[in-house]
Amino acid sequence: MSKCCAGVIIVTNIVFPKGVVKLIFQPAEEGLHGAKYMIEDGVLEDTVGPRVDEIYGIHLWSCKFYPVAILIFLTLRSLIVYGLGTIGCQVGPVMAASDKFCIEIKGKGGHGAAPQGTVDAIVEAAHLITSLQTVVSRNKDPLESGVVTCGIIKGGFGYNIIADKVELIGTCRSFTKNTQELIKNRMHQICCGVAMTYGGEIEMDYHCKLLLSFRILVIMCCNRWLSTNNQCIS
Repeated sequence: MSKCCAGVIIVTNIVFPKGVVKLIFQPAEEGLHGAKYMIEDGVLEDTVGPRVDEIYGIHLWSCKFYPVAILIFLTLRSLIVYGLGTIGCQVGPVMAASDKFCIEIKGKGGHGAAPQGTVDAIVEAAHLITSLQTVVSRNKDPLESGVVTCGIIKGGFGYNIIADKVELIGTCRSFTKNTQELIKNRMHQICCGVAMTYGGEIEMDYHCKLLLSFRILVIMCCNRWLSTNNQCIS
């Protein structure tokens, strides 16, 4: 409903005085494949309506429900927290990249009373989780934002069995491409180092996402909105 209202507002306020406005309703916007499948089906080309020259997205932010402390932090961090009924535009990143990683740790199982000859995947996982936290605390520029979170850990079969496999799933957040690449590369290096240290195998699957607003499009959009009041930005 909110997207439909946004589309009606865009059209009725004549933000784009020339051309055609195509409204795109993306499914699975929180995942990795919603936009991908729509692009593959030609939603941006003239196979589905007119060809798209510019594209704008919207994110609703119910800031009035946030505690004051969080509002202050968000305002200082991104400068995009506005009052109710206000539309904000910003050049560059607005929301952090929401990357997802899946790590599979392969060891060699055995009996808990006879660890010799085994490779304990749980011990590997424990050291890996601790080591991954140093990416933010020791590798990332303190003035840049970045987060590495291991949200899921799966492994083990019994209280007296040494696990041969553990799976870690988590997310990384960043605001710039450089920080995103740094986190990804360091995680890969740490995985290789831990695997070599403990004699197991570690495979990492990392999915990157980073949405940026182009300066020229932001200025054009803002000027269209402000033109009715004889105002302009540069």
